[in-house]
Amino acid sequence: MRRSFLCGILTAALITAGPALADGLSYNYAGITLGSYNFTGMGSSITGSGFGINGSYDVGPNINLVGSYDSINYNPGTMNNFTVGGGYHMPMGGWDLITELRYRSSTLQGFPALTGYLLNVGGRVAANEQLEIRGTVGYTSLSNGGTSFTGTTVDVGAAYKVSPQIDVTADYLSDPNVVELSEYHIGARYNF
Repeated sequence: MRRSFLCGILTAALITAGPALADGLSYNYAGITLGSYNFTGMGSSITGSGFGINGSYDVGPNINLVGSYDSINYNPGTMNNFTVGGGYHMPMGGWDLITELRYRSSTLQGFPALTGYLLNVGGRVAANEQLEIRGTVGYTSLSNGGTSFTGTTVDVGAAYKVSPQIDVTADYLSDPNVVELSEYHIGARYNF
């Protein structure tokens, strides 16, 4: 229900925002985030907090490299996530269609690493000269040879431009693979 509601809000924002500054969206940036994480399900709830770095770099017309790293402190230990991959973005008359394919590696102290891929499809729009809205729906597949996790993700966020190069960001991610994961991030992004 929450995912459907969030997807509806994102779709409405993309349609009604119009052609504010879609060709002004930057795909060359480096960012930092602080996050709050909550796993629920299977009779338990685990919370954590952490930090992350992320970036994107245009390598050709509409093609960008993407990557991220985050470290999350949980009660049972520290989880580290690393992604690297590529994306394609296409102007769609006021907003950008975005697609990404990423390799992902996740490690939690005391457990074998999970590796696999993420596939995301979504949109970005400049709602006005300072506010960017974005969202994706994705598919995740991770395994360590004996255990596998697959499922959908929903990620919605915004960036507010405080200067030509600096954005303040906020994101929400829902990843209901086996247990429900909710992530909330705030951060900053440098556009170059």
